Amino acid sequence: MGIAKAMEKNRVLKNILMNKGQQLLFNFQRKSILESESSDNSDNMDYQDALEHETPLIRILTLQKMKKTVETLQHKPLNECD
Repeated sequence: MGIAKAMEKNRVLKNILMNKGQQLLFNFQRKSILESESSDNSDNMDYQDALEHETPLIRILTLQKMKKTVETLQHKPLNECD
């Protein structure tokens, strides 16, 4: 219930404080962040499902995507925390 009230308060403040262009950009950024968070959490499962898919093309495309990701990370210097 508290989340719903906070969301409504944010919506009202957004309508008061932002012009239409700013509101559009704000909504786009919010949706983009929500999509990226949900995809980050489900990437591993998506890879697993795709690797077990019955269509060979989907398995090959998934392997290519995974290879590209690993190659990108290989060239990135790592910190002690990583």
